[in-house]
Amino acid sequence: MLRTSVVMPTYQRRALLPTLLPPLLGDPALDECVVVVDGARDGSLEFLQELSCEDPRVIPIFVENRGEDGARTVGVERASGDVIVLLDDDVEADGRLVTAHARNHARADHLVVIGYMPVKDERGVGARLYSERYEEHCRHWQDHPDQILDTFWAGNVSLRRGDYLRVAATPSRYRYDFHADRAFGFRCAAAGLTGVFDPACRAAHHYTRSVDRLSRDAHNQGLSLVRLHEEYPTRSRPLAPDEFTWFLPGYQTPFVNLSRRPRAGMAASFLLRGLARTADRLSVPKAREIATLMITVERQRGAISARRELDRA
Repeated sequence: MLRTSVVMPTYQRRALLPTLLPPLLGDPALDECVVVVDGARDGSLEFLQELSCEDPRVIPIFVENRGEDGARTVGVERASGDVIVLLDDDVEADGRLVTAHARNHARADHLVVIGYMPVKDERGVGARLYSERYEEHCRHWQDHPDQILDTFWAGNVSLRRGDYLRVAATPSRYRYDFHADRAFGFRCAAAGLTGVFDPACRAAHHYTRSVDRLSRDAHNQGLSLVRLHEEYPTRSRPLAPDEFTWFLPGYQTPFVNLSRRPRAGMAASFLLRGLARTADRLSVPKAREIATLMITVERQRGAISARRELDRA
């Protein structure tokens, strides 16, 4: 019988933790839930300590700002389960999520199981865009299961503890503020693991992003796309010349091309963030158009910044 541990790094999510933990603790397959508070002093640790007195399966750990990957590894090292279910701190498990993950690992060794986590509340243009992209990603996994690890999406994932520690022992060369999951997927593939997408491992994603956070994420995504190809050239393709324009309406292409220039890019970023803050008051098509353009410009700016950084190195 495989022991199963949940590991959840958390930062500034005190208000959400009382929603996330009960479904996990009610799952009969759960042996322990290791929650790593990554430097937050918002009452999360105190709440977890109180809960652990009621249910000793809850194991709270505090670390000083190691980042999500670092905090997750601390949790896996502390965990005692044969199988580790890695959940983000905005993912609400279905009552049998742990059971579904454990069932996959009972059937085969050396798996990386990705569960399903649709967006819980799609209000707001950022949440709608994210949800559309995520659902498209899931359809791709179902049609191309051989590409799961090359298009890895973390948040609701499981693998054997030994496999995780083996992969984590060879860290990435770069820091990835976005697409750290893609880099981890590449390393899992290099370690000979097999990716599986199982919609029965179901959860709900409490996805929320302010306009500024959405813009910052897009910028970091552009940075990470360049770094990924630099570090994993055989698995991550180089950016195409029309990487940031091929999907746009033709009249938007000159605007995006112009924003490649540093000053023009800064001005475009400022303008689009201002427009995006009012986007939800507009029609859905217009809001989507503004948000998509903002994300595109920021991704391009991030990619240009990363390219310059690598050329200077």
